[in-house]
Amino acid sequence: MTLRRVAALALVATVKTTTVSAAPQAGLPVPPRAAVRVVETKVRSTTVRDPYRWMEDTGSAELVAWTKAQDEYTRATLAARPFRAELIRRIGQLAAARDEIKNITRRGNLFFYLKRPAAADGFKLYARDARTQAERVLFDPSTSAAEPRSSIDYYEASPRARYVALGVSSNGSEDSHIRVVDVATGQLTADVIDRARHAMPQWRSDERSFFYMRHPKVAPGAPAVAKTQKARNYLHVLGVDPDRDPAVFGYEVAAGVPVGLSDSTWVRVFPGSPFALAIARRGATGQRAIYAAPLASVVGPETPWKKVAEVEDGIDDYVAHGQHAYLLTHRDAPRGKVVRVSLEAPDLARAETIIAPTSAVLAELAVARDALYLRTLDGGIGRLVRVPFDAAATPLSLPFAGSVSELSADEATAGVVFQLESWTRAPVTYAYGPAKRRFTEVALTPPEAASPVALASEEQMVASADGTLVPLSIVYARGLDRSRPHPLLLTAYGSYGVSFDPYFEARRLAWLERGGVYAVAHVRGGGEYGEEWHVAGMKQHKQRSIDDFVACARKLVQDKLTTEKLLGIEGRSAGGIVIGGAITQHPELFAAAIIRVGIVDPLRFEHTPLGAANAQEFGSAANPDELDGLLAMSAYDHVVPGTRYPAMLLTGAAHDARVPLWQPAKFAARLQAATTSGRPVLLRAEYEGGHLDGANSQVNDDLADGYTFLLWQVSDEASHASPAVR
Repeated sequence: MTLRRVAALALVATVKTTTVSAAPQAGLPVPPRAAVRVVETKVRSTTVRDPYRWMEDTGSAELVAWTKAQDEYTRATLAARPFRAELIRRIGQLAAARDEIKNITRRGNLFFYLKRPAAADGFKLYARDARTQAERVLFDPSTSAAEPRSSIDYYEASPRARYVALGVSSNGSEDSHIRVVDVATGQLTADVIDRARHAMPQWRSDERSFFYMRHPKVAPGAPAVAKTQKARNYLHVLGVDPDRDPAVFGYEVAAGVPVGLSDSTWVRVFPGSPFALAIARRGATGQRAIYAAPLASVVGPETPWKKVAEVEDGIDDYVAHGQHAYLLTHRDAPRGKVVRVSLEAPDLARAETIIAPTSAVLAELAVARDALYLRTLDGGIGRLVRVPFDAAATPLSLPFAGSVSELSADEATAGVVFQLESWTRAPVTYAYGPAKRRFTEVALTPPEAASPVALASEEQMVASADGTLVPLSIVYARGLDRSRPHPLLLTAYGSYGVSFDPYFEARRLAWLERGGVYAVAHVRGGGEYGEEWHVAGMKQHKQRSIDDFVACARKLVQDKLTTEKLLGIEGRSAGGIVIGGAITQHPELFAAAIIRVGIVDPLRFEHTPLGAANAQEFGSAANPDELDGLLAMSAYDHVVPGTRYPAMLLTGAAHDARVPLWQPAKFAARLQAATTSGRPVLLRAEYEGGHLDGANSQVNDDLADGYTFLLWQVSDEASHASPAVR
């Protein structure tokens, strides 16, 4: 999420709806019809008919042939649109205008970060000396890894920056293996550890050993879910065969420490504390139990772990300093509070409250040499609070209003590093120095050039079906003619308590400079107003997320910023539940919809490798009440034959470790058979990618197809017109 400061420009574009057809395009391959093999399942008093259950065998030659043929037709159809070439050129130009930075870490005078240089296709690991500003590449997965389309999934620098351990996987699979880079030489050590998905390596102070999470080997033919179960944490010493590493925590490791079959487990180390923390996370919602032990004792299964917090204690974040843990909890404080508990004799009931609940949402903790730093969210605006270990908290006045991300602190250094951005301003990296009480821009990228388009944003509150006020963010080119409607793209997420914070995306200019408007509905299920907002939109309450989204869509039409014929919607991953619900419940309200790698069949999602871990968010079929909720939120099971559905573009990826390709494939097949609107239902299948954004060229190509699809469906002249400025 990058790019330029913006300069003023008013755009005018005439918008006219266009008639579209779902019929195959002349000269293009014909998309195949999917075979129907109905499987009936009894859900309480309802019989659920699934005509495409066979697609859940993702290794079947029949499914591969069908999805590849669908993908070929989709890409050819979109490539044939006369403005697609202009869009991919412009998106590529915008993406290449500035380096992209993420995952910033500080170790003394060294900054580590992942950077995609403007001319590169993927992210590389860099190190930069804060004194000399000298920068060098430490690891380039395109040249240092043997796998195709390799990428860096995570990394962790040792306390004094001697080594960096990083996870590498291919084709977006997130099936990482750990490699170790010597910072001084840039050379890889001989250490290679496989089965290290989300391993979170944590270095000990000797800088020769680290803790990490690993999953066991599974037998050929074992269920796919077995690859994500029975996680254990090990201690690895450089140069030692990882299969000889001792287990120190995890599934059936420590007596008296219950760890579930599908729990994710980590051992965390904080240089400013003699204690290690062990985490057992239950599912994908972040519910976690926490244990502590003297770091020197964490060498094997006999580690004397003591319980610090239960899952029911609602711990959202945690750090350790000295003899204490600082816990951010939402228990009895839906928007969060920070408490301090002894690690020598942990007793959460006697914990001291350090930051009491306020109207702001407490979101994240970082620990530096001088203080804790707390990221909060206040009415959509990110803020920072400095919390000295022996004094009162002090709010910091940030350089500009926006969202705070990439929060990083080093316990050997005072202060904190973070990125600040907004809907209309590109991210800037800042370091806060407590000695001089000032922010300094950390120039990790070249100075940004002026953008040809000045952007504006506004925030509204919209009444949902039950009267709840829902935030709505709107972004557009400054000078937009508000006297007439415009093509508008409305998006939402609404799961896991994740807030949809303001962010700048340079590629979005390709939409905005054509007279398009971008909007975000901050629906329940997200974290914009803390845990209450999250719980209000999860499991059997998911309909509220959909209602919130529909209310925002209707408000945009009511305000004449757009019309039903100009309104496109989009959701990604869990956001597919919201978008799928919106188009199956209110198909007349939208012209087009995009669901990227989306969950659209929650009733069957529990059967995926990560389905059990997500049951705490969406519900489990084993619970009768939650089963009803899963059926209610399943867009796939609410497709009605003979309905005039909006145009649909569904995307999926063959190496997606989170949402398998059969989810969008089944939905595409059912919609293609059901719709009578004459509008296309397209499936785009990526066979060299996964759930997360892939190589830069893949991201550009995917976005160009999305914008092409939307402009084709919602406008005529606007989609054919050349952008006003280059």
